[in-house]
Amino acid sequence: MDIECVRLGGGSACRFQIEVNATVLDLLHRVSAEVGEPVECIQLCFGATVLDDAQSTAHMSDYALPESDSDTGSTVRVLHLMLRPPRHCQWPATDAWTGCGGDPHGHARCSGNGNCSPECTSCGAHTHWRCCGSSDPKSEFCLPGTSSKQASYNNTVCAQKYDPKVEGPRYVEAGKEAPA
Repeated sequence: MDIECVRLGGGSACRFQIEVNATVLDLLHRVSAEVGEPVECIQLCFGATVLDDAQSTAHMSDYALPESDSDTGSTVRVLHLMLRPPRHCQWPATDAWTGCGGDPHGHARCSGNGNCSPECTSCGAHTHWRCCGSSDPKSEFCLPGTSSKQASYNNTVCAQKYDPKVEGPRYVEAGKEAPA
């Protein structure tokens, strides 16, 4: 089966073939490899149907995927690709909530293993996820605009012993992506 993933807003993200009897998880892994994003961040949409890791055991044949004629005359199934923010590092554990770091307006100076030092000021411990700076303790996902790579880096740098030579974490600003 020919699959084309189109990013919302336009533009093809990937195009490939997959077996007709593949599972949704097989499809997600293939898209993940093509676009370089983790499986849990990928959602594929067509009509009112959303395919993501919640349907991982379902088979592609369970869904009537829309077909469109391509320029080559073959039948291609077109799916819209949405990337949601990554899950918080260590979710559902709360280490990245209770430990040092996460408040983009604070002053984190970890003494190591995510423990605050006396030099911390409003660092984010017990108030912010250190992977993305979110102040919502019940949210499973990082703030929109946070890449999985940036979230992982933020979590790592906040948990290690403070070193002024190491670049600190970067967090998204409202409505913007984290700086590269």
